[in-house]
Amino acid sequence: MKPDFRKLGIRIASQTKTEYLGLIIIGATWVTFFSRIIFGHSVYWLDDLKIIYYPMEIVYAQAQAAMQLPVWSNLFGFGQPLIAWGQLGFFTPLHVVLRLVLDPLNLLQVSVVSYFLFGLVGLYVFLRRQQLTPVIASFGAVVYAFSGFNIGHLNHVNFYTSTMVLPWLLVAVHYFLQKPTLKRTGLIAVAIAVMILSGQPQVGAYSVAVAAIYGVASLLSGGASRLANYRWVIKTVAMLVLAAILTLLLSSFAIFPLLEFLPLTERADGLPRTVLYEFSYPPSHAITLIAPYFFGDHDNYWGAKGFQELAAFTGIIPLLLAGYALGNWRKRLALRVTGVLLLVIGIIIALGKHSPLYTYLVENDIITSLTIPGRFVFFTVTGLVFLAIAGLDDLVHITSIKKHWPRLLLAIGLPVLFLATFAATFYSMPRWLNQAHYYLTMGHLSLIMFVAGASAFTASIIIKKQLPRELILTVFTALTLLTFAWDYNPLTDRAGLVVRSPLADSVVGPKADIPARLYSRPLLLSSRNTRDLVATRAVGPDLQVWQPVPVFVTNPCYGLPLSRLEDTRGEVVVGLHESLVVAPLSTMSVRTDEVRQGEHPPVCFSDVAPRDEPYFLSITSGEPSGLTLSVQSTPGEASMYLVRAPEPTSEQVLASQKELRLDVLVYDQPFSDEESYLMARHLHVAAGASSARWIGALTTKPYREFIEFFFANDREPVDGDDLHVLAKHRELFNFSGVTHLAQLIPQGATDTMTASKFNLEAEAVAHTTAYRLYTNPAVYPKAFLVANAIYVAAADDIRAALSDPQFKLDGTIYVSGPVPPPDQQLTSQRGRSKVTVVKYTDTEVVVSVDSTQPGWLVVSDTNAPQWQITVDGEPQPYYLANTLFKTVFVPGGQHEVRWLYDSPAITKATRATLAGLVLLLLLQLPYHLVRKIKRKG
Repeated sequence: MKPDFRKLGIRIASQTKTEYLGLIIIGATWVTFFSRIIFGHSVYWLDDLKIIYYPMEIVYAQAQAAMQLPVWSNLFGFGQPLIAWGQLGFFTPLHVVLRLVLDPLNLLQVSVVSYFLFGLVGLYVFLRRQQLTPVIASFGAVVYAFSGFNIGHLNHVNFYTSTMVLPWLLVAVHYFLQKPTLKRTGLIAVAIAVMILSGQPQVGAYSVAVAAIYGVASLLSGGASRLANYRWVIKTVAMLVLAAILTLLLSSFAIFPLLEFLPLTERADGLPRTVLYEFSYPPSHAITLIAPYFFGDHDNYWGAKGFQELAAFTGIIPLLLAGYALGNWRKRLALRVTGVLLLVIGIIIALGKHSPLYTYLVENDIITSLTIPGRFVFFTVTGLVFLAIAGLDDLVHITSIKKHWPRLLLAIGLPVLFLATFAATFYSMPRWLNQAHYYLTMGHLSLIMFVAGASAFTASIIIKKQLPRELILTVFTALTLLTFAWDYNPLTDRAGLVVRSPLADSVVGPKADIPARLYSRPLLLSSRNTRDLVATRAVGPDLQVWQPVPVFVTNPCYGLPLSRLEDTRGEVVVGLHESLVVAPLSTMSVRTDEVRQGEHPPVCFSDVAPRDEPYFLSITSGEPSGLTLSVQSTPGEASMYLVRAPEPTSEQVLASQKELRLDVLVYDQPFSDEESYLMARHLHVAAGASSARWIGALTTKPYREFIEFFFANDREPVDGDDLHVLAKHRELFNFSGVTHLAQLIPQGATDTMTASKFNLEAEAVAHTTAYRLYTNPAVYPKAFLVANAIYVAAADDIRAALSDPQFKLDGTIYVSGPVPPPDQQLTSQRGRSKVTVVKYTDTEVVVSVDSTQPGWLVVSDTNAPQWQITVDGEPQPYYLANTLFKTVFVPGGQHEVRWLYDSPAITKATRATLAGLVLLLLLQLPYHLVRKIKRKG
């Protein structure tokens, strides 16, 4: 029989068209979502992308330009290892290239856009290799890339640099299992190594686990024939071991330094159980699978902690298809088994304190350092994606409506099962009822997309042609995810972007090569006229407050005069209204644990039109909140509405106006901008300064404990005696090398910093808020000599002694270390001395000391065992001054003291990486070349 070339040509043309169709779908979805970035109008400038990864990329770019490894940086905290930090990898491949041509801000924009495209194409290729149609492959790629976890963590650069490489690892695993070869072994190792080098270790491990589960599922679903072939099994196992060795070698710059760093961190002793339970995913939050904004949005969120960490939306169509897939176990077995396993693992761990198994593991100290269990929604969402792909493939190949019915029960049953816990608690939560009523009456987009998705699913069952079915479900799913994801991470307009604080140029260190050290806080030492302020009773059903407020900008923020009653827990709901008796434009909540003494907790609203007439701020609570308000008497001027009815009518509200005013602060900038102005978090790096406050998720334990105990890093800065830590521990601020301080002065506040002997250095004013920078004239020099030392082994005892008001820092330090110094080194007499910092870099500090008496040299930077110290070339023991700082005993006379950062892990990683690259090259040599070499040999 002669081949019918005409039919063959038609078939090839048809396949080519559908291939283009699949690529068009993922391309259109990608361009649509990132259009605001691609065409340059907006940028992602929020959360960790802004406060961690942007500063890190500044330092990385400087190191790369100088052809140096950023093993340590003096700009993070009092000094911090960077490569070992486990945040964002220095060797992230795309970033290494982009640093050559882009500044850090634009680098991060190109990074997120590029990696999402990389992940989309990767999963598309993987699914096409599974013999799925182009449209189904595009469906899977879109759901994976734009579902809740990846969109929720879009601002976590160290997440998507792993999760968007995972699809390519799946491709490598798929090819390897088809035919294990040395070349394919190398590809697996490279994919895993790239994830480990680039991303956060936890997420990298999760991604590798997903690929491993898929690999095992593929082996088990492939039948017993391959497993019965012992030669094949031995060869496969040997190559997987080789892949593991190669991965370890190639990713050693991420693994070895981290293992060296971990014993120095707070993770070394395990974490408190309260931390292990943080960010647990409440089962009732499953409603966010189909209504991601039910508990609020990025700026106004009132659900469980927190909005982005618990992001898991997929829309209704993938949920229905995932349930549908459970009705068929005859094909696509690897996808189904992988999906179910991921789903189960994700649910068990992500629930955290709501999971009996996770609770058992924590309470029995089996899990001691796993943070944020809610991140296991990555497994849950990825499992749903795999099942939804299999379900869509099943659905489009069934033409008889009768055959759909058994599977439709499962399709409906899975989302019902997910939402059952939400329904069970729904009626006991008044605010949930109000939110549901709002969704129904206002036609919320989530409700519209739910109805549209359910209708599309129904239509796909009725329609009999395969391609229209695929297109309907894929297009509606893409539209749903675009709708959900569009504003999940708010963008910032480039025109109003504050990347570098206007105060930054005034943050100048004591010498050109020695950075300044900044202590930044919204409120340091300032006062407001509070003599006429009185406190209301706690806000609750019988007390609600309405206050006219001005709106100057589209994203107004207000500081609320809230105080919490002792031993109470609750929250208030804050709304912004166009007029007095209309529904709020937006609401957000403030909990008792967010209220700190002496500070006005901020509430911010978005997309509000500025106008001359005031808006109205409402503060209400359906239950006793435990939060009181400060109000001021305004005789002859009625302002505030004080309502004492549980569900007041419009007439009652209008009749409740009093000659009182709520002591609310009006900020002219959103609080995200406040961070930029004050160089908070790690934004001080852009000014070339170090910081005496917050540092990211992992740091040395001595630094964390020091800044928390003395500088109130994560707690209220004002104690029970109304004393601010800056006043209480002023001498320790001086000792620690804090050269600059920054705060904001709201309208109506009086700056008392200059009265406390700080010098006003610079000011930036925007509307009603002044951002001020001060210098500390009493700061100690970077390096100085101390006559006396007291050896105390326990850091807790040292901190207690330093807190004693009778203790004088001048001339005495507490020394700790593995071995006590000799007694003759602990006591000396004060003599004349000259201390000069000769060289100061990230990895080397050289100090010249000329003194008539022996003493202890202190450098106000974090010490670590990797800092090797010599005096005149002679090695010296490792000690800490006052639990944290570099110190060494120096005899009288002229001496040169040198600290050199020498990390054995970096040395090992360098050698291992070189060995890995050589091994990888050998694995990729063509077989004919290997044979030729053997013949010549």
